Amino acid sequence: MVVVMACIFTCDAGTRVYIDRFWENRRRLSINFSVQAYSYFHILFLLIGTRQVLKGDKIPSQNYWILSLLIIGVSLAVTFSFYNDPAPSLGRYFLRLGFKNLITSISFIAAGVMLFRKVVLGHGIGHRMLFGSLILFGLVQAYYFMVVLVNVTGGKFPIPVFFGIADLLMMSCIGLSMIISLLEDERNKLKKANRELDNFLYRSSHDLRSPIASVLGLTSVAMIEMQEPKSLEVMAMIEGRVKKLDLIIADILDLSRSTKAQLKIEKIDFNVLMEDILSDIRFNKNSDAILFLYDPNLINIFFADYSQMKIVMSNLVHNAVKYHRTDQPNPFISVDFKKKGEQVIISISDNGQGIEVKHQPKVFEMFYSASTNSDGTGLGLYMVKEVLNKINGSIHLKSERGEGSTFTITLDQSRFID
Repeated sequence: MVVVMACIFTCDAGTRVYIDRFWENRRRLSINFSVQAYSYFHILFLLIGTRQVLKGDKIPSQNYWILSLLIIGVSLAVTFSFYNDPAPSLGRYFLRLGFKNLITSISFIAAGVMLFRKVVLGHGIGHRMLFGSLILFGLVQAYYFMVVLVNVTGGKFPIPVFFGIADLLMMSCIGLSMIISLLEDERNKLKKANRELDNFLYRSSHDLRSPIASVLGLTSVAMIEMQEPKSLEVMAMIEGRVKKLDLIIADILDLSRSTKAQLKIEKIDFNVLMEDILSDIRFNKNSDAILFLYDPNLINIFFADYSQMKIVMSNLVHNAVKYHRTDQPNPFISVDFKKKGEQVIISISDNGQGIEVKHQPKVFEMFYSASTNSDGTGLGLYMVKEVLNKINGSIHLKSERGEGSTFTITLDQSRFID
């Protein structure tokens, strides 16, 4: 009885050992298969992605299935090769590690070379980082393959201390360079779209202004020939609408030019700038009924782009004239120039119509008009703010309906003064 129990116990122990080995082998095979399949799928996606970048087309979906089945077959073959060899097998070692490193090395170097041939010198750092990282990763894998080859052929070469760390570093560089290159591509596309839009805007505006000038000429001739008051009134309304359309197009052109123009920072005499602006608006409607207050001073010198500052000051002074109340006693527009450290503060004040509080946050938006009776385009103050952003400045509005407005410009000179 004791002998029988001992045999049963021995059989049970042997069965448990066999079962444990069976599940352990299955676990190892599953891990090995997963590693092999992951590596080869990684290579597949790399080559497919490189092909799409270079040629811009996609491979048929059925080819994905064929390649996927091929990878699964190769992974199974590599995993189960030399499976029954109880001793450590050099063949198994070479297939599972060396062959994978060889294929990975060839694929990444090939992808890097193809991208290098495609990328021109005009591309950004992201593209250079990408093909450089691919080639470096391929060289690291080639080094791993040489280690395996030396060990298989009878030599002894220890596993490199940087094994895995180099892989992680190279893969991080590849991922980062992909993100940078994608952002650079999107930036280049946006630049191209902006150039095309600017060209379209410029050509369209010029093409539109020619027929508008013709219409204005015809309306002027028609008004001379017409005698009926009602017809003259209608023709005057047509002329006014056409003039506003022409003004909108002119403002759009000015906005396009100012935003794209390169800054030319120079020393500006604010006294000369004000003389230039006041001479421009001298013949504007109601300008002769308004008192202009400005105290010239030899120290009113600052650094900025003259043409950009003229756009800013012309729009603000022109608006102050246009929306003034000339029927009140002592209508005025006052311009003040001050320096405070490296800042220049310019104030344009008037006692005109003023702007309601609810409109003030929106007056610098494109095509926004605070007055329903305005004949402006809604681009003047928007252009002012955009120009000031470009020359390192800001603007603040303080206004009250019926009391007037004050626009305060602050220019930071620290960027322009050595």
